[in-house]
Amino acid sequence: MSKIFVNRVWVDGQILHAVSTTGEEACYNLQCFRGFKHASKEQINDFQIVGNKSVYWPELDEDINLEGMFYDNHLCALSPSEDTVVYCGES
Repeated sequence: MSKIFVNRVWVDGQILHAVSTTGEEACYNLQCFRGFKHASKEQINDFQIVGNKSVYWPELDEDINLEGMFYDNHLCALSPSEDTVVYCGES
């Protein structure tokens, strides 16, 4: 199974976007997740990448796995180690 390298992650309003180096884009509407329903714009925009695998919101104590996000967007299969999709940084 080949890896997908994500080089950009951002939030646009309530939508989390992640795009790979080959142009595949996965999106999540954060309002579909209970932990984001009452979050402020500042809280939603305050995230970090953890372990090159997850997007984490420290103030909300919420995280989203990049592989799960790409899987839910039908862009990859799930792997036992959840390392098919990895963040490689902005380019």
